Amino acid sequence: MANSSRLILPVTICNVEPQTVAWATYCSVGHTQIRSCDQKQVNMALDVKVGTVSGARVSMALGVKLNMASDVTVNGHRAKVLTIDQYMENWRDQNAIQMRGLNKVQRRMRHYSRYNYDRQRGIEISHEMSAVFRKAVLALDGPQSWFFITDDWCIDSAYSLPLILNAATLHESIEFHILLRDTNLEILDDYLTDGLPSIPIFTGFNEDGRQLFRWGPHPEKLHRLRTTLQDAGESGRVVASSTIDWYADNGHLEVERELAVLFSKISDCGG
Repeated sequence: MANSSRLILPVTICNVEPQTVAWATYCSVGHTQIRSCDQKQVNMALDVKVGTVSGARVSMALGVKLNMASDVTVNGHRAKVLTIDQYMENWRDQNAIQMRGLNKVQRRMRHYSRYNYDRQRGIEISHEMSAVFRKAVLALDGPQSWFFITDDWCIDSAYSLPLILNAATLHESIEFHILLRDTNLEILDDYLTDGLPSIPIFTGFNEDGRQLFRWGPHPEKLHRLRTTLQDAGESGRVVASSTIDWYADNGHLEVERELAVLFSKISDCGG
């Protein structure tokens, strides 16, 4: 049984207005991607430190029980990892908390979280793995350890995580771990996208600790669309809306296609 503890707030964390957040959107449905804007530590029961917390995660500190992460090493860094069951339980618990008392940023992130939960569940229910992807997954040499850096407000994660989880479940020699973005920023710094800590990031290692692949934060076709809109000076709202529309038009199938190509290349190289 996973350990859990109740968050204790010794300080007010990240009580900021959206305009003070300087990070551009590269993943979420919203207009800003927050990187611990007022970096403070949240003390957990049993004196466990869980890292810096951003406005996107402050609502976790309003009395919800949080499944404790386990420690592993990724790229020489100590990582806090969750199982998919722990991640989903934390997600449901957070979404069950009342909005009352949250600031503007927190409410916005909670809305993204709730929408993304429904999106992810929709993919889990409706998606059927293609024969090409299944073949690519089963051809992988094991054992492997897969790590998925994410957070529940990330729309790209909602459409890619179910596919990756299905692949990890299909292959008997793959261990799958979730890393929450804000508690693993040191690791995320090794996987910047255009200089920004965008999520999700999906990476895998063999049993000797050699990195086999890295994917993310979204498919190349979507990346080109977003870049075109941003270069044209479109607002974050337009970019976010276009991202939602792209995924709604079966964009997750492009995630699967890219991963099938990626896994096939790994197998061809003996990975």
